[in-house]
Order: sequence, then C-alpha cells, then structure tokens
Amino acid sequence: MDITNLINTTNYHNYWIVNFKEWICSEINKENGKKTKTKECLNALNLIQKEEQIRILKFYFEKDLKSSLLGRLMIHKLIHLITLNEVNSGFNFDSNEKLKNQKKILRTAYNKPYFNRDLLEDNLFEFEKKNELNFMDNNNDDQNNNNDDPNGFNSIIKRLNFNISHAGDFVIFTSFSFSLIGCDVMKIEIPGRDKNVDNFFSTMENCFTDYEWNIIHNGASVIHNNNENNDIDRRLEYFFRYWTLKESYIKATGSGLNFDDLQRIEFRYLDDQSIVLFLDNILQKDLIFTQELFNHDHVISICYCPFYKSEDGFKDLLKINEEEYKEEIINYQKNNYKNKIEQMI
Repeated sequence: MDITNLINTTNYHNYWIVNFKEWICSEINKENGKKTKTKECLNALNLIQKEEQIRILKFYFEKDLKSSLLGRLMIHKLIHLITLNEVNSGFNFDSNEKLKNQKKILRTAYNKPYFNRDLLEDNLFEFEKKNELNFMDNNNDDQNNNNDDPNGFNSIIKRLNFNISHAGDFVIFTSFSFSLIGCDVMKIEIPGRDKNVDNFFSTMENCFTDYEWNIIHNGASVIHNNNENNDIDRRLEYFFRYWTLKESYIKATGSGLNFDDLQRIEFRYLDDQSIVLFLDNILQKDLIFTQELFNHDHVISICYCPFYKSEDGFKDLLKINEEEYKEEIINYQKNNYKNKIEQMI
C-alpha cells in the first residue's frame, strides 16, 4: 500500500467539536414510569470497552454521562480512522471478535487515557501477514532496524496521542502524532450559586501569578482589542483564558494531579495570536499554544508539547527513543512563531 495515501487516510491530526445538548440518552418507560437509557444510548455504550461502560453508568447527572460517553465515542471513531476500517486494509481493530474483551484504552497513573499500542501493533502485524499486505512501515527482515520512517504508519500509531475536554454543552477532542497534545475548554461563567466575580477570584488566588492576575483584573484590553463579546465580563474571559492554557499544558504532559503549584506556570501573550509559557521563570521555547473563543462564551486552548517534556511514566508508554525526542519538534514548529519568541528573548 502506498504510504502517502495511508497517511492521508489515518488523520494523524484531529480537532473535533460536538454539541451534545440535543442528544437524548434517557427516557421515561411508559409501562413502569422509570427512567431508562434510550436504544441509541445503549448501542453507543456497547461500542466501548466494559470498564468504560461501568464508569460512565455511575454518573448521576445525564449531562455528565453524555459528555463522558461522547468522549469515548470520539476515541472509538479515531480507532476506526487509524486502523483504516473504511479503506483498503479492511482491518477493524475496534470490533474484531478476537479483541472484543481486550483493553484497547489504558490510563496512566494520573488518569491520562492512551492507546494500548502493543495490542494494536501486534494485531496489525498479524492481520498484515495473514492477508499478505504491507502497510506497517518497519515490517522487514532486519529486526534490529530502528530507523522507522517518522511519517510512516507504524510511527504514526506509536506516536499518536489524544486528549478530551468538555464544558457546557460541548465536547472537544484532539489527537496528534508529532507531539504530545492537550486541550481544555471552559464556559465563561462562575460555577456555583455565588456569581460574585471578586468572591470567585478570591478562592482561586493561588492559581495564577501576579503578572497573570494583573492582566485578568485589567480585562486585557491591550491584548485583544477586537473582541466582540460585549456581554461577557472581560475579567472572567481572561481568567478562563489563563485557566485553559494551564490545563492544556498539564494535560499534554500527563502530569495531572502531580502538578500541584500552578504559579510555577506563567503565560504571556506576545500578541493576540502568539502565547508563550514560562516554567519556573524559564521561557519554554519549544511549545506551541493555540486559543480561540468559541460559541461566544467558551474558551478553547490547545497545547502542542514535545514528547521529551512528558512525565517519565508517559515517556516509557510512548516508546519513543531519545533521537526521536530531539528531532520531533522540527515536524511542527512554526517559523513565524519561533521568530517572535527569539525576538522576545
């Protein structure tokens, strides 16, 4: 199979947003008056592995159930894409009878989900051999050859990682093969009953640096002058801009709850498009952040982070050697962004 064609069909970079507000997962049974899951919801649950079904069905609120289930379905869709379910190979990793009860999605110590790469690669090789195909790029007689094509299918599978976030009525899903990726979405509103902005900020005082709080309190008018969100408190907007940036970085690296001091992370806007991170007062030059206002009242931030910055345990799970760590940043770094960083320092 032509590798170029294969790459184009595996979608190694995805960014999906889904609104689940109108999705009905429960209904009242007319015979006994009890709330039951709809047929569509049950069919969706049957698409994911048993452990995830049990976890999702424990949610009390339907909104939580829907957002979590939809996130699992997005992973399910990605599995179909990367294993070429709808194109030439015919391999269906997600519904293969032999793999039906296997754990396809695993979690790190900090609860970051990731593909069971060993299971995927082993079964792809077996399928390839059985059907006399040739799409795994390092499938050759030289078993000691570790110089995989970084753009080849096997390398893309090995590197592929994903992240999910949800807020309000939206779930976002991101995946990438050339760096770690983390995403976060938040609705620009104060949680809970007390809607006083100052009271809310006082409870989050330790989350941001003095520099960031200064931007938040001033509404950041010097950064985004063309904002049309007149109905949104600019202080809240920038609170959640900074919050989602920090979350996206922590989720990309896989550090999770292990990262207990958010003031170690400081973000600065070079302009309304370019964002840089200082970690322990040191500029991190090899990171890329994107951010957008979505649906007028949501903030979405995405972090593209080199593999070598992942937590030690996640590095081992990715199975990427040091030479790949050194080279992968070249695959995605934007020249104009890099120049702006160099001007800053």
